[in-house]
Amino acid sequence: MAEGLTKRYGSAKKARQSLKGGGGSGVLRRIKADETVKVRFLQEPEDWEEAYYHWIGDKFVWCNRSRNCMGCKAGDRAKKTVLANAVELAAGKVVIMQMPPSLADQVLKRHEKYETVMDRDYDLSREGSGLSDTRYSVDYDMPKKRNLDRYDLHDIPEQILAELGDDEEEEDAPRSTKKPVKKSSRRDDDDEYEDDEDDDEEEDERPRKPSRAVAKKKPARRSSHEDEDDEEDEAPARSTKKSRGLNEFKKETTSNPRVRTVRRAAR
Repeated sequence: MAEGLTKRYGSAKKARQSLKGGGGSGVLRRIKADETVKVRFLQEPEDWEEAYYHWIGDKFVWCNRSRNCMGCKAGDRAKKTVLANAVELAAGKVVIMQMPPSLADQVLKRHEKYETVMDRDYDLSREGSGLSDTRYSVDYDMPKKRNLDRYDLHDIPEQILAELGDDEEEEDAPRSTKKPVKKSSRRDDDDEYEDDEDDDEEEDERPRKPSRAVAKKKPARRSSHEDEDDEEDEAPARSTKKSRGLNEFKKETTSNPRVRTVRRAAR
């Protein structure tokens, strides 16, 4: 909200170029009709800021530079004012001086001559109260040293916001459509962590099915050497069987009388 309400000049030249184009309360100080305020500036022109305001009837209203501005809605054209931190010497406090462009322009001329506005006291005067008969003037003293380090500067945009009011600030603030996300407590995180561990344990206990069928192991191919060894092992068995048959045949022929007769005749 504070961004855009005021604009810092950045240099004395820009302040003068911009300037070419009421009594207040609190920190923001407007010069009243037929009043003179003696001040010591705490900022050079490059650090001054500008803002806009409206007069609605007899009421001073800040322009918030948005579509819902009260003065803009009423059809009043916004007017420029220049803002600078300064010490109001009579009150002994830091104020934000509100200067119309014509008054600020006169102070800038002194800056161009002396290259500073912080080396002396200035009398800022106003004569009249109407729009057509009001005149501003500047007078100044001889240079005089003052301990300015003991003074703290005000945040100009924040002070304008304070006068605009909280209601207007809330109305202009963008409203978020997002629902707030509830942050989980540390206990919830721990519970979630424990649940994850339980799930892992359950998964470990479940029997796992093999992903692939186990292929039957094919018998290893026998080498030629192994076949020869097997034949050698079987050979004695066959020879033993053959010799056993001959012996039985001999016994049968020996016991048979016919065979013995044939053998004798043959001899």
